[in-house]
Amino acid sequence: MGWPKHLTVDKRIISLLSASTYESFPRALRELVSNSYDADATQVDIGLSQRDQVLTVTDNRSGMTPDEFDFFLRIAGRQRARKRTTVLGRKRIGQFGIGFLAMFPFCQTVEVESTVAGSPVIFRARIPAARFCTESAKVEDLTAADVTGIERTDEKQVDAHYTIFKLEKTTHLLHRYLTQRVDEKKFKNSIRSYSAMERLKWELQDILPINLPRKSVIAPIVNPEPANFAVTLNGEELIANDYVEEVLTSSKGIEQVGNIAFHYAIGTPWKAVKPDEARGLRIRLNQVGVGPRQYFDLGIAGRTFSRLHWLTGEVSILEGLDEAITLDRDSFTAGQDYDSFREFFRSKLREMAFLVEDVDVAKRTIAAQSSHSPRAQMASTDEVIKEQVERLKRRGFDVKTKSTADEGRRQASVDIDTKRRTITITSPNRTAEDRITVAGKTWRIRYTEWDFDKERFKGCRITGVNTIEINSEYPLFRGANKDVFRRLQILLAQAENETTSKKELFEKIQSLLLREFDNR
Repeated sequence: MGWPKHLTVDKRIISLLSASTYESFPRALRELVSNSYDADATQVDIGLSQRDQVLTVTDNRSGMTPDEFDFFLRIAGRQRARKRTTVLGRKRIGQFGIGFLAMFPFCQTVEVESTVAGSPVIFRARIPAARFCTESAKVEDLTAADVTGIERTDEKQVDAHYTIFKLEKTTHLLHRYLTQRVDEKKFKNSIRSYSAMERLKWELQDILPINLPRKSVIAPIVNPEPANFAVTLNGEELIANDYVEEVLTSSKGIEQVGNIAFHYAIGTPWKAVKPDEARGLRIRLNQVGVGPRQYFDLGIAGRTFSRLHWLTGEVSILEGLDEAITLDRDSFTAGQDYDSFREFFRSKLREMAFLVEDVDVAKRTIAAQSSHSPRAQMASTDEVIKEQVERLKRRGFDVKTKSTADEGRRQASVDIDTKRRTITITSPNRTAEDRITVAGKTWRIRYTEWDFDKERFKGCRITGVNTIEINSEYPLFRGANKDVFRRLQILLAQAENETTSKKELFEKIQSLLLREFDNR
């Protein structure tokens, strides 16, 4: 068939384009790159000039002849019956034939150039994208359009095979994306603080069918057989975003919920995940990201989770949701299996949020208590450590103990291995004691409670040689200055114990205060 050819578009797709469903430039690029993936390309190069506002997408697929391009133009909409896997064994991404049509809102014309190996014929076609995306366009009048083109012969290119898509006369939608304001102060933890190109890179790395980093701890779990497929943006290879430093829970082989089969890995960097858009689980269907990362509505109603934003990970869907993907390819239609799938991950995320919170609180509490920081509890260090260890044991941690002959060690040291779910407690051979040195004198401490309103000694009292009791209920022993007040109470008790008159008491207090707090 000669030129002009005819682009035939399903009315449902026109409705999508007219409603600006693909205002998201990265999502539109995802569809175009997915076309290349389905065509068994192994390399896609995206070139974007902000100055010239020109976009080119080049792939090394087998290419198209002019007659094959004619078929290509007539399959927009739900695809004709064809094999679900490609020659390279890839499960096809495309279902609705949106492909390059998703780019129409961003330009007035799409130019396509292609050739196949073994043929010297190269064709170049121009598709009037603007006809389908003007605000005044009537859907029923725009289901077909003429596509002009030319063919040329180049014997030097007989072994070449490629397809190039070029967006010309870009629209305000692309201009708006490329000129978006960067507000680093307002959105400091968001990709909205990135430059346009850095944001585009991040968004593409989150949704394209590309490989995770080589050293990724989740890659062997969620993508055990990575595809031979690479994408570059202005010459820089794109690598899938991955913020998991430690896997908390994952699938063992293929997980199944109803008819949905998948791999998954949930993990954490043991701090808040940044940027904000990296929090939650990246859902992939046939290697392609679907919608934003999500927590499956966990925490929207009811209990909040203080460490939920520490969780991130991936879910790679293998079967069961191909027919449930919506037309815009950014969500799934509701159904019994999908509802069960969502509840499965709500439960996993809830469990991991509690785990991360308990581990972090235990680590912080033990560290504060061992270092006698202002955040330390007014209680026995051994008792505090024991309480936190029990907290982790309820989370599945195993406890190992060992002793040391280190005479300088007075408190047990605690090593929490989150990866192996173990707690190693190293204790001195003798019974560990809480001690405090005030004004040059070291006291053994016992923590207890009494009614300070009814007792002469409010915060502490001497009970033996170099032994003192601390009242855990004394109100000044709370807050940032509690250590200062504790030391003052010990000084008062010591001064009262070592003097017999008011004059001696006054002088003793002055002396002890200077010795304890003079930093000269």
